[in-house]
Amino acid sequence: MREDYLHQIWLTKRLPMHQLTLVDGRKLHVFQTGWHNHESGPDFFNGSIEIDGIRWNGNIEIHIKSSDWYAHKHHIDRAYDTVVLHVVYQFDKPVYIGNEEIPTLELKTFLDQTHWFSYESLIKSSTWIPCENQLQEIDSLYFIKEIESALVKRLQRKSTLLSARFEALNHDFNQLQYEVLAQAFGNKVNAIPFGELAQRMPLKVLWREGNTAIHTLLLGAAGFLDSTSDRQEYQQMLLDWKFWTIKYSFQSMERSSWKFKGLRPSGFPPVRIAQLAGFLTIFQHDFKLVEQPIAFWRSFFESTDFSENKLTQSFQNLILINAVVPLLFWYGDYRSDSTFKQKALDLLDSLESEKNQLISNWKKRGIESKSAADSQGLLELKNEICNQKKCLSCQIGNKILGKQ
Repeated sequence: MREDYLHQIWLTKRLPMHQLTLVDGRKLHVFQTGWHNHESGPDFFNGSIEIDGIRWNGNIEIHIKSSDWYAHKHHIDRAYDTVVLHVVYQFDKPVYIGNEEIPTLELKTFLDQTHWFSYESLIKSSTWIPCENQLQEIDSLYFIKEIESALVKRLQRKSTLLSARFEALNHDFNQLQYEVLAQAFGNKVNAIPFGELAQRMPLKVLWREGNTAIHTLLLGAAGFLDSTSDRQEYQQMLLDWKFWTIKYSFQSMERSSWKFKGLRPSGFPPVRIAQLAGFLTIFQHDFKLVEQPIAFWRSFFESTDFSENKLTQSFQNLILINAVVPLLFWYGDYRSDSTFKQKALDLLDSLESEKNQLISNWKKRGIESKSAADSQGLLELKNEICNQKKCLSCQIGNKILGKQ
């Protein structure tokens, strides 16, 4: 038995809820299973149950064995003092909070064993996705719904991260947009060093020194300015950078932070930095990415000088997918305005699907990606659901298990 399976069974109420009884024989009525907690503390917050006609509101903890309460040292953690129900697969000993025994529900006799064995077989599959051999049995409508659901989960997950960063930046909205944009220019390979670069070289400094200084400041902070070149223009940039290191006490990043392997020359970090500088000069002191209409972006990329070379169509789309879309969705959360969220979804729908190995693998299995909304949903589905074997939180997995 797996604890995550018990979590999903409890969350989805895949139990004979009207027949539940505690280990001491008392009848249990469950009004609310509670909010699933993925952090430290009890597994479900704010559950609501009734025992002997008395309603109890509080947290709910789930274990394989009831003795796991002590094995996990919950008895010395005050965070568990508000637990009103202990849900276990097997009851092997009573559990107490202080001198009071915690009401315990043993699931062993209530579980659908056929469902469990089907689930166990599914998650033990060694195929690219657990349900690969059953995909042809499922109506395409379930795939459409699950891809849409995965997309929203992906955007919400990114929104949560942006909210945390926004707080850390003391609500500096411009710096947040700048950092997200920089990471997008780094793409997957160099997203982390680009993020570090944006933190080392704040947007306020770039604006203070002016458009002509942006490229030099970014190259210097990235560690790409040294004394090995004899080009006059390069030497002047080096002199300017040395001046700014004294003025602001800047320190350059290590060159080893940057990855070149596997990249074409057009994707090398110095080239992307030059393109980022070109982008920033356009938005000088007017950095409102979320307020631009969808139609603006295509004309913007076509008319903007990105220094060493134009951005390819596919890279333009990646900037929109990885920077503008997450910011729009987060801004919708921040402003409690769903129009920004819808704008993010509409923008993804308007962009062509990403082309990568993961999307190709889905296609081989009969799942087509027609837009960036599809490809983003499929990325989330594979990485966060299929790879984690979270089949019970997937509409496709539940449909397959239901059939079996």
